Amino acid sequence: MMMVMCVNGDSAPSHYFNVLDFGAKADHASDNTAAFARAISNASTSNGGVVYAPPGLYVFDGHLEIPSGVTLKGSYHSVPSHDLRQGPLQNDGTILIPREGRGDVSKDAFLHVRANAAVAGLVIYYDQQETVQIPVPYPWTILMDGNNAAVTDCELLGSWRGINATASGRHYIARVQGQPIDLGVYIDQTYDIGRMENVHFNPWFSSSQPFMTYQLTYGRAFVLGRSDWEYVFNTFAFGYAIGYHFIETSTGSMNGNFLGLGADLAINASVRSRITGSYN
Repeated sequence: MMMVMCVNGDSAPSHYFNVLDFGAKADHASDNTAAFARAISNASTSNGGVVYAPPGLYVFDGHLEIPSGVTLKGSYHSVPSHDLRQGPLQNDGTILIPREGRGDVSKDAFLHVRANAAVAGLVIYYDQQETVQIPVPYPWTILMDGNNAAVTDCELLGSWRGINATASGRHYIARVQGQPIDLGVYIDQTYDIGRMENVHFNPWFSSSQPFMTYQLTYGRAFVLGRSDWEYVFNTFAFGYAIGYHFIETSTGSMNGNFLGLGADLAINASVRSRITGSYN
């Protein structure tokens, strides 16, 4: 465990765990799954805390579980945004690079966020995803399945399916950007108020063909199933088959408060509603 200095000069809380102290290497080569897992385990057994990953490129051949009371935090203090059409990804903060499950959506989500856990201040970048040819499926990037789970200030670049909030009452998804390809955010089985705000998806990972043809034909930015009240504010999607897809699943349908919804170049529908369905 390591004491660090905050931006304002104050010492960080004692339950603050730097992944470098557990063997992580931000070298865009080494597998960091075990090192991050050790840091997360230490935070969990210390009754919670912040697991901090300093700026750099961290590769993962496996997946991670974020248990109750633990926050996995990167260096970005506001939501990052990168336009890869203008050049390679700028190494300007904490960038996690998942490689597990290429071509297999049935594998475990890269980050599994449990109740009262959080992920914040990160870029998640799929460096082995296609950028010109038809995109390749991957497992979910983030799965939230406990009450009060949170994802904030994150960017998803080349993610096949972005954030899945299922059975996650009082979830909080805020200040997320990027380009999930097949599905951006999925919400279902929410039996207490969920919140999603300031989530914007743009084709800045790739707008090349035939890559973009797939997203325009099949991609859905927001798929909304059962929620017993959802607050959705200032969300936007550009370049999908469907912007907002309201569905009724086996557990019910969506109701809530929606303000500032935006969709551009939604080829099939900006908003679509159907009687039954799923995210598949």
